[in-house]
Amino acid sequence: MSIDVWKNWIDYRNSLGKKLQPQSWVKQSQMLETQENPELMINQSIMNGWQGLFPIKNNIAARNHATDDTSWINNLDGEMF
Repeated sequence: MSIDVWKNWIDYRNSLGKKLQPQSWVKQSQMLETQENPELMINQSIMNGWQGLFPIKNNIAARNHATDDTSWINNLDGEMF
């Protein structure tokens, strides 16, 4: 897992006022080690505004939205906003 993704998770939690305690760091990192795609799991939680880490949803739409690929944004019509 990328250290940048882990730092994003810590920063996200801090922004919510939910600072991770040392024991939480250890337990979450142990749990993430058992996951097939821990980065996707972290990104899913951040994207959905969750305070915790949860298993990846098994449907295609959820997996597609939880990825880091934001290249589609470049194709949006500027007048939409």
